[in-house]
Amino acid sequence: MSITDLFDWDSWSLIPAVVQDPASLQVLMVGFMNREALEKTAATGRVTFFSRSRNTLWTKGETSGNVLTVRELRINCEENSLLVFADPTGPTCHTGHQSCYFRRIEPDGSLTTILPLIAEGDSGSGASKLGPEEMTRRWYGAYTYLRDHDLAAASGTSKRLRSGEFAFEQRVGDELAELAGVIDGSHVHQGLPDDLLLEGSQVAYWIACAASAARVSWDDLRPDLALTANLPAESAESMAETLRTNAEHWNAAHFDRDELLANCYATFGLIANAALTLGVEPIALIEHDLADLQSRDYLAPYFA
Repeated sequence: MSITDLFDWDSWSLIPAVVQDPASLQVLMVGFMNREALEKTAATGRVTFFSRSRNTLWTKGETSGNVLTVRELRINCEENSLLVFADPTGPTCHTGHQSCYFRRIEPDGSLTTILPLIAEGDSGSGASKLGPEEMTRRWYGAYTYLRDHDLAAASGTSKRLRSGEFAFEQRVGDELAELAGVIDGSHVHQGLPDDLLLEGSQVAYWIACAASAARVSWDDLRPDLALTANLPAESAESMAETLRTNAEHWNAAHFDRDELLANCYATFGLIANAALTLGVEPIALIEHDLADLQSRDYLAPYFA
């Protein structure tokens, strides 16, 4: 059977196709495909749409060079729409942003830009444009910047890091327990993989705060090595139990600097393994938090 035979083209002359980054799970854009567009997408491995305004096929990136290379195709339950996992080779949006959905609608109807422009030469995919070393160095550096600059009026993180009184260890434990619930299905917000990215990146956030407050350097912490270490595979049930045990350890102890460093490294390895248990690249946890940091106006000087 051909891929195109999966759809009832007599009922649906066009099907919506949602394009998602397989590394960050960010929605990049939405387009429409007819039978010919889907055939060309499948044959070439490059996402091709049907333009309703121009009444013709168009392959994403055919003029800009910012193509979308297909990784996986999925069909919905009613067989009338398509989910496309595709690797971007540059900014997907014609405005130069990574995603077409780069603005958040505020309650008053105003728009806030939450994603930065992609610099020329960048791939547009956080996990592919930055290696684990550079990404984690940039990510962790934002927390040391918040610690060393008095941004308390705009940033709760800066206030906590500068106070010297916040119990970061307990918050690491709390988030580890919630991540365990995501793994075994007892803690659900939006469902997988969104919940994994949310809770996993929250664990990483609190680890970064704990380490930064203790003035642990990136060179000592090396989250990139912990996140990319080859760990033994575990079942979801076993992984959830391991995370809860680690959560109790964080909640019950007040570490000295060397103990903190060892536990940060070990916990980075655990959340990496948790991500892999559910088929998510561990570096996506850091990328998720980094994207949030980059959206903060008060960190613009740091990222510049």
